[in-house]
Amino acid sequence: MTPHHILQLAFENVAGHISNLDDVQILVREMLEENITTEACISLLENKMADSEVTLVTDIRILLNEIHHILREKSP
Repeated sequence: MTPHHILQLAFENVAGHISNLDDVQILVREMLEENITTEACISLLENKMADSEVTLVTDIRILLNEIHHILREKSP
Protein backbone atom coordinates (compact mmCIF):
# COMPACT_ATOMS: atom_id res chain seq x y z
CA MET A 1 0.00 0.00 0.00
CA THR A 2 1.50 3.33 -1.03
CA PRO A 3 1.75 6.37 1.28
CA HIS A 4 -0.72 8.13 -1.03
CA HIS A 5 -3.24 5.30 -0.63
CA ILE A 6 -2.76 5.11 3.15
CA LEU A 7 -3.38 8.83 3.59
CA GLN A 8 -6.41 8.84 1.29
CA LEU A 9 -7.92 5.77 2.98
CA ALA A 10 -7.31 7.19 6.46
CA PHE A 11 -9.01 10.46 5.52
CA GLU A 12 -11.99 8.69 3.97
CA ASN A 13 -12.36 6.49 7.07
CA VAL A 14 -12.45 9.42 9.52
CA ALA A 15 -14.05 12.22 7.48
CA GLY A 16 -17.36 11.73 9.28
CA HIS A 17 -15.68 12.35 12.64
CA ILE A 18 -13.81 15.53 11.67
CA SER A 19 -15.11 18.94 12.81
CA ASN A 20 -12.88 21.05 10.56
CA LEU A 21 -13.38 18.95 7.45
CA ASP A 22 -12.33 21.66 4.98
CA ASP A 23 -9.08 22.41 6.84
CA VAL A 24 -8.12 18.76 7.17
CA GLN A 25 -9.07 18.10 3.56
CA ILE A 26 -6.74 20.91 2.45
CA LEU A 27 -3.89 19.41 4.52
CA VAL A 28 -4.51 15.98 3.04
CA ARG A 29 -4.75 17.33 -0.49
CA GLU A 30 -1.46 19.22 -0.09
CA MET A 31 0.29 16.08 1.13
CA LEU A 32 -1.22 13.96 -1.65
CA GLU A 33 0.16 16.39 -4.23
CA GLU A 34 3.68 15.79 -2.90
CA ASN A 35 5.56 12.54 -3.34
CA ILE A 36 6.40 11.96 0.33
CA THR A 37 6.61 8.97 2.62
CA THR A 38 4.02 8.01 5.19
CA GLU A 39 6.51 8.96 7.90
CA ALA A 40 6.86 12.43 6.38
CA CYS A 41 3.05 12.79 6.32
CA ILE A 42 2.89 11.85 9.98
CA SER A 43 5.64 14.32 10.83
CA LEU A 44 3.94 17.14 8.91
CA LEU A 45 0.64 16.48 10.66
CA GLU A 46 2.33 16.38 14.09
CA ASN A 47 4.08 19.67 13.36
CA LYS A 48 0.80 21.24 12.21
CA MET A 49 -0.75 20.42 15.59
CA ALA A 50 1.74 22.68 17.38
CA ASP A 51 0.25 25.88 15.97
CA SER A 52 -3.40 24.91 15.54
CA GLU A 53 -6.49 25.58 17.59
CA VAL A 54 -7.78 22.82 19.82
CA THR A 55 -10.51 21.37 17.58
CA LEU A 56 -8.14 21.18 14.61
CA VAL A 57 -5.57 19.47 16.84
CA THR A 58 -8.23 16.90 17.75
CA ASP A 59 -9.11 16.40 14.09
CA ILE A 60 -5.46 15.91 13.14
CA ARG A 61 -5.05 13.46 16.01
CA ILE A 62 -8.05 11.48 14.73
CA LEU A 63 -6.44 11.32 11.28
CA LEU A 64 -3.06 10.33 12.73
CA ASN A 65 -4.65 7.57 14.80
CA GLU A 66 -6.31 6.17 11.68
CA ILE A 67 -3.03 6.29 9.74
CA HIS A 68 -1.34 4.35 12.54
CA HIS A 69 -4.24 1.88 12.63
CA ILE A 70 -3.92 1.23 8.88
CA LEU A 71 -0.15 0.79 9.21
CA ARG A 72 -0.63 -1.74 12.04
CA GLU A 73 -3.14 -3.70 9.96
CA LYS A 74 -0.75 -3.68 7.02
CA SER A 75 2.14 -5.08 9.06
CA PRO A 76 2.48 -8.89 9.16
